Amino acid sequence: MQKRFMALAPVIEEAFIRVIEERVTARRVQHKKFVQAVWPDVPVATALGRWRDMRKNAYNTNKRMTVSLESAFRMAAFFNEDICYLIVLAQEYALNHNLTDLPETDHSGDQVT
Repeated sequence: MQKRFMALAPVIEEAFIRVIEERVTARRVQHKKFVQAVWPDVPVATALGRWRDMRKNAYNTNKRMTVSLESAFRMAAFFNEDICYLIVLAQEYALNHNLTDLPETDHSGDQVT
């Protein structure tokens, strides 16, 4: 079971970034303002590169950059939303957009049969 959840982590991570990206777009947030709030300790150009590499494959590796928990918490805080709620939205996004075959669960977290 642990292997299954580990295999799902990149899918949920990708869906999480898509959920955040939808919020950035819907609320017409400037990417510069968003990345400065999420990564205040790095230059804006570097932060913009991180955000781009999380949404698209990086030029040098042809893979997406992973999202740290710290970055995910800051993204949630930027929108004044609970990170757990956003992760649930990411799971629903993954299911609705056929990113994975996650099992449906009831509100207790138990698998529905």
